[in-house]
Parts: sequence; C-alpha cells; structure tokens
Amino acid sequence: EWSYSDYAIGFDSTEFWPSSLVDQMPSEAIGGLFPVVNIEQFQSMSRGSAPNRNRIYTVQPNVSLNRGNHNIRSGLDLRWTNVFNENYNNSGGNISFTRQFTRSNITTTSELEGNAFASFLLGAPSSGFVDSNPKPHYQWFFAAPWIQDDWRISNKLTLNLGFRWDINGSVTEENNMLNYAFDPTIVNPVSGRVGMPVMGGIRFAGVDGAPDRPWKLDKDNWQGRVGMAYSINEKTVFRAGYGKYFLNPTGQGNNAGFSKTTNLTASLDNNQTPTYVLSNPWPTGIQTPSGSALGPLTFLGLSPNYSNPDFVVPNVHQFSVGIQRELPWNVSLDMTYAGSRSYDLETGFGAVNEPSAAFQAQCDVTLGGSAAFCNQLITNPFYQVPGFEGTTRFTNPTLSRFELSRPFPAFGGITQNQNNIGKLTYDSAQFVANKRWAKGVTV
Repeated sequence: EWSYSDYAIGFDSTEFWPSSLVDQMPSEAIGGLFPVVNIEQFQSMSRGSAPNRNRIYTVQPNVSLNRGNHNIRSGLDLRWTNVFNENYNNSGGNISFTRQFTRSNITTTSELEGNAFASFLLGAPSSGFVDSNPKPHYQWFFAAPWIQDDWRISNKLTLNLGFRWDINGSVTEENNMLNYAFDPTIVNPVSGRVGMPVMGGIRFAGVDGAPDRPWKLDKDNWQGRVGMAYSINEKTVFRAGYGKYFLNPTGQGNNAGFSKTTNLTASLDNNQTPTYVLSNPWPTGIQTPSGSALGPLTFLGLSPNYSNPDFVVPNVHQFSVGIQRELPWNVSLDMTYAGSRSYDLETGFGAVNEPSAAFQAQCDVTLGGSAAFCNQLITNPFYQVPGFEGTTRFTNPTLSRFELSRPFPAFGGITQNQNNIGKLTYDSAQFVANKRWAKGVTV
C-alpha cells in the first residue's frame, strides 16, 4: 500500500486510512504528511515536518555631529522579531511495530522469536500516536535610543560618555496561545467533584483579565557608559572604562493546554493479542487540544511549567583599568584588570510545589527520618475524578504520602521559569607584550 517514492512529496493517506480519519489529521493543514513508521531492527520511514521560520525587521537610524572637541553620535535601534513555530512532526501519525505479536510465546525475550516486519504485514502495531501541536507566531518588540560623546578635553585626556535605554518587550503570541502563570489563590473548579477545596490552577494570557504576555514589560533598563584615556607621558597611557548592559532574553513562555496526543490501543489483553487496527488506528477520532477553554482545569494531575510574571531583564556591569607602556626595543606592554558582575540571570525554580523542609526531614535517614514515611500509600482523593484522566491521580486508588503532601496536591512538581536568581562574577588580570620586528612582523 505504501510507496515512499510515490509519496515522498505528498501522501494521499485516504488510500490507506478512512477519509473520515484523515480529515481529522492536523497535518492535513499542509496537504498531509507521510506517517512516521518505526519497525524494530529496520530503518524507520519518514520523520515529520517542522518548518520553523524567523522574520526580523530592523530600523536603525543614526546621526553624527562634530562640534569642537566633541564627536557626538546618536541613534535608535528598533527591532520586531517574529518566529513562526510550525511544529507538525508527528501530526501525520507515528506507528511502531515490534516482534511482540509474532512470537510463539508472549513471555519470551529471545532474539530468535518473532519479526517486526511480519507484525507490520499483519497490521499489528505495538504503539502509535498522533500529535496535535500549536503553530504559534511569537513576537518580540525592542527599541533602544542611544547617544555617545567622545570628548577630547586636552591633548592628554579623552573622555567617552554614553547613554542607552533598552525597552525590551516580553514575548507575545498572535492568538494568545500562552500560559500566564500558576495562580495559587484560585479555588479550582474541580473542587466540587473532589468534595473538598482544591487550590491552584494555570492561567492563560489574555483570558479572564490576565495580561497578554507571560511576564511584564520591563521599561527601566537605563544604561550608562563612561571611559577615559589619559596620557601620563609620551610613553605611558592610562585607560579605564565602565558600562552597564542588558541581555536580550528570547524565552517563548509555555503552551500547556495547546497540545494533545491521541494514542492508539495496540492490545486489550496486556499484549497477548493485537487489536489489528492499522486499517483504522484511531477509530474514535483524533483528540483536539482544549486550549484555554478548560481554564484552571488544564494540566490537572500533571507537572506544569510557567513563566515568572515579575521577570526582569538580566544585566551585566563591565569594567576595566589598565596601563599601556612603551618599552625599549619597540616593545609595548599592556597590563589590565577586567571584570564584570552579572545580576538577575534567569533560571528555573523547581520547588514551587514541593512538600515543606520539615516534612521532608521526616523522610531523610541522615536526619533520623524514614523513607517509608514518605512512601506510605494513602487514599487518593482524586481517584476516578473527571479532569484527571490520563494521570496517576486518576488511575491509582492510592498515592504516596509525599505526593499528597505537596502544597497543591492536585498537581505534580511545578517549575517556575524566568526566575531572576542567578549571579555571575568575573575577574581577570591580563598582560600583553608586543614586539615589533622589521618588515611588518610582530610577536
């Protein structure tokens, strides 16, 4: 049925799967994709498609002015960055075949039993899925007016004075396909189903009063620069400089709720017999993402990531002091101290939803505790509660005391990204000697 040479450019999957199923494939938006087919011990076919595109528009006007001992330059740096993340990948289907269903005994692990290609010919996949991913259009806006004055005060002293103001906009998405933050104050709507208050939930950008960007616009990024060069005598020059700079973060936030994976059911009896579903691997259809429609019910029982809504742009202070000296025999010597201090560097913080230190001490054998205390299974209040489908909170009647002692037990571990908790210190002593030889050779 499949000919890679025939369908290398396009794949008319209606020749293999029912048109009612093919019409639901997310890849149909680009004319269809050949499905990824993995056959154990054989070469895989296809690899999906992710044609990401970047478009950056810039305008950088500037002007120069000479007045006496002043050389003044000024300008404006404007940038509008667009990223089109068209992640189709497994949206045309991903199906795997192993030797499992062609072995004489399902419990054997013998390399001599079964053949994955035979399983493929039988139409008996071991697993498979279809991804429905968002196709976000991320945008950043950046503006930075600046001015620089090189001021020759005298034959011995020159000053370099500068100022720059960066307006570094946080990411936005054209259709608000972004999470805003995890809100610990929300009384989650699932509370009524659980029969007790359940706190916390994901919010969405541009929904229910939330801003349209995952963190605030940072507008107070003022930067001063100053430098000097002073001629102590004909053979000795003293130089020093300082500048403050802001980094250019390009974080894209998070899209919880805007992706969905539809898995096929390969067997109904623990892999003893296949369901033989290759002719229609997803008979109940392809599931579509809920987007922001579920509100705080999104990602229940899972481990969401979100961006720090109070994130600020990291900055670095750079400075140097040095002396350049001309020595005999055409040798010049530079001795410089250079350093920097970086603040508010961004990193992730994964302890948002961890049990307290006092609780965890009871599980730490080095502190006199017992691991059994945290691992003890207790009644799971979220068992079979609608909204938790596809998670251990839905399927397991009991959970560990550790899991249910989280501040927000309806969720797993939670990570806050874009945290300004990093610092970097750099110091250096630099020595450079140059010897000029004849005929343009320098050592």
